[in-house]
Amino acid sequence: MKQIYSTLKFTISLSVLMFVVLAAKAQTASHTTSTASWTTVATIGSTSGASFTWYNTTTPGQFEKGNSTTVVSPIMQYQDAAGHSTINFAFDLQSPSASSTVSSYTITVIWGSGGSNQVSATGGNFNINSGSSTTRHDFAISGINLPGNSTPFQLKLSLTIAAGERDVNSSSFRSDAGLAGSGVVLAVQMSSFSADRSNNNVSINWTTNYENNNRGFEIQRRYSNQTNFETVAFVNTKAANGNSTTMNSYNYVDANNSTTVSYYRIRQVNSDGTAKYSLIRQVDGSKTKAQTMVYPNPAVNGNTNLVFASNDSRNIQVTDMIGHVVKSWNNYTYQDLKISNLKSGVYFLQINSATGEKETQRIVVTQ
Repeated sequence: MKQIYSTLKFTISLSVLMFVVLAAKAQTASHTTSTASWTTVATIGSTSGASFTWYNTTTPGQFEKGNSTTVVSPIMQYQDAAGHSTINFAFDLQSPSASSTVSSYTITVIWGSGGSNQVSATGGNFNINSGSSTTRHDFAISGINLPGNSTPFQLKLSLTIAAGERDVNSSSFRSDAGLAGSGVVLAVQMSSFSADRSNNNVSINWTTNYENNNRGFEIQRRYSNQTNFETVAFVNTKAANGNSTTMNSYNYVDANNSTTVSYYRIRQVNSDGTAKYSLIRQVDGSKTKAQTMVYPNPAVNGNTNLVFASNDSRNIQVTDMIGHVVKSWNNYTYQDLKISNLKSGVYFLQINSATGEKETQRIVVTQ
């Protein structure tokens, strides 16, 4: 019996170890200096009006010694409709006076409303050769399951260089995806959207990262006792001729004295009349407090969406019928959350807000 117990304990421990190893390899980063087949789509600094953003450096285009310098790409998008689990990109790096060593690097992929989805992976040290010419340094992040060309994203690269090393200059940028304004036709990316009550008015605010052939935005509202949304206003685009590669901010104030919960969404309309809808925001009524919205419920193909009444920090758990935690998020502060890959069954959604409020809802998944 003791031998069986030892064998079982070893098997369980090995299984846990294998799970940890597999989880650790879910996202991986790689670095080489080989020549890839894809071509230059940008030069650091300015690309068709879209600029790279540099952090922790006094000189844009330079990774500085003594800290972790970060560069964030403009909006990018794949031209094909396939899903992508690996993103390749490259910088031409140069250490003019003498060679320099990067002690570590971090690659982050950012997508979703307000950057709500972020996946990072880290890598070890590598050398930047000295000389008057640059050397191509290729990077890749794998295991991200990024959707296809309907989902624009950004890339963030951080290089950590010790104080005893030398600054590293960066010139051109390459990727197997395209940048906004470099031949890839993008629509409109809404980076934030909020609706907040103040007495008998609801202030609706939203921003766009870029716009392409945009005519404007319909503000749509639905009260909790209604089944359909109705258009309450139309806001014209601020982008010249409907096109912009810089951020635009919008606001509309809706007179709303409803005692019940109200729901808002934005219908973005293109110049050709086609349109797409934003996520939904909910607002308290004067006598009714909004709760977390779960839709669709029952879930479709194992996927459902959560919309919270605020962006307060909260801990979230999804448990099965016997109490096993199948998904969890700690200190989540975004107002939207997409839950994916749930198997058929019944689940319980448990939400504990930093304000002390607790909420439990039932999610049904049918295939």
